[in-house]
Amino acid sequence: MAILQRTVNGSFTEIYIGGGNGWITQSAPTNFHQFWKQKILGPDESIDDFREVSGAEKQQLLDSDAKWIEPSEEFIAEWDDAWKIGDICYGQFNRDSGFFEGNGEKAITTEQARQILRIGRIDLSQVSEKPFVFTKGYLPTLLPLTGNFQCSLFLGAVAVSAKVLRILDYHIIGANLNPETTPIRVTATREFGYLSSIEEVKGILDVSKETSATSNQHFYNGFTYAGLKTLWLYHMVQGINLSIHPDFRLECVAYMVNNAANSKPITITLHPTAYARVTDEIFAAAAEKQITIAST
Repeated sequence: MAILQRTVNGSFTEIYIGGGNGWITQSAPTNFHQFWKQKILGPDESIDDFREVSGAEKQQLLDSDAKWIEPSEEFIAEWDDAWKIGDICYGQFNRDSGFFEGNGEKAITTEQARQILRIGRIDLSQVSEKPFVFTKGYLPTLLPLTGNFQCSLFLGAVAVSAKVLRILDYHIIGANLNPETTPIRVTATREFGYLSSIEEVKGILDVSKETSATSNQHFYNGFTYAGLKTLWLYHMVQGINLSIHPDFRLECVAYMVNNAANSKPITITLHPTAYARVTDEIFAAAAEKQITIAST
């Protein structure tokens, strides 16, 4: 079985099930699934917006959709307000899907949203007062972590079971800068993400002024659960051990190398699976900067 496509009436694109008893439904998260055997695509739709499910999977989705309860307008307003920082909105309630969204996560349930708001925004400038943050169960994300533009990530913390975290500093917020392209100066990284299931850290971290490096490593004893995929490090001056993270992105390795600021030899240690993806070009660029890319 597969979703196929064809042109009908000389101008419309139709998708359809190529055989069997499957159904077409939306691929994006939603609490309002629709199902088709064939469908004419709208002007803003593509085949990638849909997926095939079996009859049993269709029933499971219908059962799940039937349990959805619309959140109150007061709670929706509280959520949307919490995610607006400066002139940028990092999350919102999506009325089309019935899910809450934040930091790119698009399937946050109402109960998860309540937990996220209960935890609130973590101020990295006050880590001495709040060194650990724990959550009950898995959360897709937290409100953006904020701090001054020389913030410390030494937070046994965010010992949270959160998939995605975003780090912002007050300079970015106050000047309405693009958080995806403006580096944040970080002075301490040791143990960040300890006992955490973090997969992605949003924000470019300038670690050139690292003061807590141990064993010549950024993020010493950090990200101790396998699963980290995305971490953008700018101006590395120490090495980093990523040996337990098989899905760490090649783009992030290349970014570390191309933007390193080390004045002495350093080592980036990767899981064998991640190491196998490193290209000759990245190895050559690393060698020119006294960086060894190694594997366990």
